[in-house]
Amino acid sequence: KYQIDFLKHYTEEYVKNDDSIIIVATNKLRNELTAHIRRILEFKDTLNPNEKLISIANSNGFSNGSIFKVETVKMLDRIKVFNGYDNTDIEMDLLMVNDKPVILVNNYDKASLYHGTIQKCINFDAITVYDAFCEQFKDNDFFSDFINYDRTKLSKDVIIATYGYVLSNYKAQGSEFNNVFVHQNYNAPTWNSAKWFYTAVTRSNKKLWILPNH
Repeated sequence: KYQIDFLKHYTEEYVKNDDSIIIVATNKLRNELTAHIRRILEFKDTLNPNEKLISIANSNGFSNGSIFKVETVKMLDRIKVFNGYDNTDIEMDLLMVNDKPVILVNNYDKASLYHGTIQKCINFDAITVYDAFCEQFKDNDFFSDFINYDRTKLSKDVIIATYGYVLSNYKAQGSEFNNVFVHQNYNAPTWNSAKWFYTAVTRSNKKLWILPNH
């Protein structure tokens, strides 16, 4: 009950002021809460205008951790790749967001996913959707590296992102938001709870909400 009320209150604040964020301890919980929030906001399965994304890799124009709002979006395709580095399947949407190429990572329980990792996970020549993706933008300078002959280099002009409603405390370091909601799930024997909590609550420069730790 506490968590549902917490999420509903967050979504109310998000609608009024999108400079709002939930801070959690793990990326697994980040994904779980993000799914709940998008259901409360009644967003469709695919990315929608007015949603919020966070870059999870450095790219041209966006640093790792940059948050931006979706104004326009065009869905190109959805693919799944296997990441042999941690034995996980990664679901990715290929999009144009605000007229920029974006790979939206949907279900990845890690803080970051880099261009080099993606290009090593994918045999570009074997996936026809990438051929179509490249063909559509063959005259676009953004893809001058992406569409080179051997299809082995993913251009840094492609933004790698995930949903930006919930951040891990690690990813939130150095950022400030008007409204911060802290989900106190940081109690673990190997963690410095006081330091974790201090870092989380000091991300707010206006209002702060804290979910009781039950």
